[in-house]
Amino acid sequence: MDKKNFFKNLLFFILGMMAGVIFFISFIFFIVISFSGNSTIVYNNSWLVLDFAGEIVERPIAKGLNIFNSQPAKIQLIDYLKSIERAGYDKRIDGIIINGDLTSYSKAYIEEISKELEKFKESGKEIIAWFSDGNNKSYELCLSADKIYMPDADSANLTLKGYYQSIPYLKKVLDNIGLDFNVVHIGSFKGTGENFIQEKISDQLKNSYLNLLIDIYNKTLNNISKKRNINLNRLKALYTSGKTIFLSPKEALEYKFIDGLKYYDEIFDEIEKYKNINRISLYDYISSFKNQKIAKEKIAIIYAEGTINNYYTSDDYFGEVIIGAKTMIRDIRKIKNDKSVKAVILRVNSPGGSALASELILQELIKLKKEKPLYVSFGPTAASGGYYISCAGEKIFTTSSTITGSIGVVSIFLNHKNLSDKLGINFETIKINKFDDFLSISREPTIEEIEILRKSMIKIYNEFTDHVMIERKIDKLIIPKISEGRVWTGNQSVENKLSDEIGGLRDVIEYAVETNKITNFSIDSYPKAPSLFEKLAQIEQTKSNFNIIKLNLNKQILKLFNYYSQNGSKPVYLLPYCEQL
Repeated sequence: MDKKNFFKNLLFFILGMMAGVIFFISFIFFIVISFSGNSTIVYNNSWLVLDFAGEIVERPIAKGLNIFNSQPAKIQLIDYLKSIERAGYDKRIDGIIINGDLTSYSKAYIEEISKELEKFKESGKEIIAWFSDGNNKSYELCLSADKIYMPDADSANLTLKGYYQSIPYLKKVLDNIGLDFNVVHIGSFKGTGENFIQEKISDQLKNSYLNLLIDIYNKTLNNISKKRNINLNRLKALYTSGKTIFLSPKEALEYKFIDGLKYYDEIFDEIEKYKNINRISLYDYISSFKNQKIAKEKIAIIYAEGTINNYYTSDDYFGEVIIGAKTMIRDIRKIKNDKSVKAVILRVNSPGGSALASELILQELIKLKKEKPLYVSFGPTAASGGYYISCAGEKIFTTSSTITGSIGVVSIFLNHKNLSDKLGINFETIKINKFDDFLSISREPTIEEIEILRKSMIKIYNEFTDHVMIERKIDKLIIPKISEGRVWTGNQSVENKLSDEIGGLRDVIEYAVETNKITNFSIDSYPKAPSLFEKLAQIEQTKSNFNIIKLNLNKQILKLFNYYSQNGSKPVYLLPYCEQL
């Protein structure tokens, strides 16, 4: 090698080493910055701006991990609620601005946030709301404001409408592919999976959903009528006629849905006529909170968010949260043995999952209840297995729009015989006993196999309803009228004695404090947020499954196949496909 090439290669080597060192130092710098103490300053004469367009989550969040992926920022619900409460007595905060274009959340979360906003107004501070593109969710949050504004622009609009549920029925397309789903239901109204075996919705499932949607619709109209002083019959007429669709700002003002026409910055210009003000976003205000001091007494909150399975709490292949029975049982036992924990709150946002996992979790919670007071708080969904694990709570709080109930059992499994026949594949099975290939995926199930499965499911259903009857103290004759897979709103669940009181997470905490005379306390949340290295380990898995997640129609099928793979032919509790309202 001549000297010229030698020095050239040496130069490239040195430059490469320097680049690696710079990258490593930058990486460490971002880590340190992400996990270091906050540097946000809250100035006097500030207005808190609710402008968070990311995802509200239940479980604790590992701080500083958003730098590693492109997912939207997340805020834990309890932090959102605390920020509004704190702003009420924070002398540096003069009022709240709601940016309705950036605050579209699930109906249950809006209900909890709105309740905190109403308490905030008791401090004498003002709330002003603004939006240019309003819908059911964003407008309902704005209803807590003293004044609501839209820009004076014909391109801006407000659309208010009733609620609906659209379920894709896939039997024809599955027949064309050659995949057959077998669905066994215990409970006439348990509609999970029927869209895989029927071409149209059953009357039972349709009526169950309609009953739920009507209750939510009526409550929404009553709320708007009360908050905006609009005659209820006139409001219903506007909805029925379609006049609430694409309302222009001038029409929204005419119908009294808003108070005036202003562009966003004009709101601040109006306030600043009296004194100079500062703005601080919700996310920054939360980051300004100092780390909570650990008090001698604690209230433990167990977050049961996601689909229930037999193993460990994590994110699944589809980027959704899994409640792992092993993780949850470990946490429950730890809480039970912690003498500093004076009360426990189970916060549930789950459509259900594994029957066995739900039973194991419930039994552990029953043991916990013998040692410490246990209360339950329902989030957007607490149905099927989500309700199963909740029924032992001493007192159950629910939002009025929570979707709950769905007390029933369903088993969903598939076979690819038709597809195999189309492809010319012949499966030859060698076995010793008749049932050795019980519910094999390569063939159609026999009548005997279905009957064996059904008998097992009936036992599970009876166990489920027995728990509800005993823990909720509901007469045996009433159980069939509120179970059978029926779904209820939170309001209806209180009427049916499936829950006790309308209230959010903050209400449960206050109840636990007052009932148990807890004074100085801190919140201890479970499961713990993942560590940096645990989160890093999940990134590649998330990326590798990104393309498959894009296919929303396939996602439902793949998720069910995932249940099948994990639980075999064991029944699962699942709420029918219902998007969070």
